[in-house]
Amino acid sequence: MLDRLDAALRFQQEALNLRAQRQEILAANIAMPIRRGIRRAILILPVS
Repeated sequence: MLDRLDAALRFQQEALNLRAQRQEILAANIAMPIRRGIRRAILILPVS
């Protein structure tokens, strides 16, 4: 039973970490002025 709870909490933790990383990238993209030659950051999630 604790294994299932641990797995569920681990999944939620990973989801929160990914959302935090996404928000950081979005904030950086918004803060950065749009100019030629500047590439925006893109978050690529691994498929499992």
